[in-house]
Amino acid sequence: MRPRLTRAHAALLAGLVLAVAPGVAGAHGGAEGESWGTVWGAWSFAPAVVLGLAAAGTAYAVGLRRLWASAGTGHGIARWRAACFALGLAALALAVLSPLDVLADALFAGHMAQHLLLMMVAAPLLVLGDPGRATLWALRLEDRRRAGRTWSRARHSMWGGVALHPLAAVAAYAGVLWMWHLPALYEAAAASALVHDLEHGTMLSAAPLFWWHVVRVAEGEPARQALVLPLVIGVMLPSMALGAILSFAGSPWYAAHEASAAWGLARATDQQVGGLLMLMPATLVHLGVLGIVFARLARASGARAVHAP
Repeated sequence: MRPRLTRAHAALLAGLVLAVAPGVAGAHGGAEGESWGTVWGAWSFAPAVVLGLAAAGTAYAVGLRRLWASAGTGHGIARWRAACFALGLAALALAVLSPLDVLADALFAGHMAQHLLLMMVAAPLLVLGDPGRATLWALRLEDRRRAGRTWSRARHSMWGGVALHPLAAVAAYAGVLWMWHLPALYEAAAASALVHDLEHGTMLSAAPLFWWHVVRVAEGEPARQALVLPLVIGVMLPSMALGAILSFAGSPWYAAHEASAAWGLARATDQQVGGLLMLMPATLVHLGVLGIVFARLARASGARAVHAP
């Protein structure tokens, strides 16, 4: 039976991913004076980040083991979903612990690549892993029931309904993306570890919530799957607009990357590359999601035509 995602799962996912966010900025080292020859060995093992990733992976593994012991291996959460969660954690680790983290400090293009990896690779993979269900099974039975009652009350409250509405998820995703690339806030995040933590925390909350809605609709009733179209377009267009503006801006926006010349890139070129990363790969991901949904709709329509009297 296909596992069902609930609003409680979405909220639990946000909490699970946020466990990784504290300390992400602490993983950043000074990039000034680095070079292409030395950056590839610049792996970070910041304790807060490593412990957060380990805690998320352990909670998922414990819950998955208990669920499979009860329902049978591969039931409740399919094997491919568990693989998606593992890949999502790996992508998260790659974004914040690998040399990409150093490049994100030095180059705007590296910064943009890191954010795309967090929001468009790690987030959807984690969502596809159904971590809410696994996390619930990691709890004791009494705590599981108590958590279920608490989330049931929260999701039926006025504020819960607003916060978990699809339009709110689209607005949060697009808003977070634009907000943190406004020059003033971008510079503040570059200058302050606390603001940098807040930046990553908001990204790792808004992106999973958005992708949860996409997955929930795409795996729901065929009649509702077309609703993925406005959801994805709602974030694709603002993303494309930001990428285009950054790519064609007449002058660099961000003083935080004045050292880009040491890496062989003019600041304007660095910004253009970053803008193109948002404009091209991100758009391809969105179009790929739409293509998958349309293919599912076409198969469902074909199956109905075959079985029609």
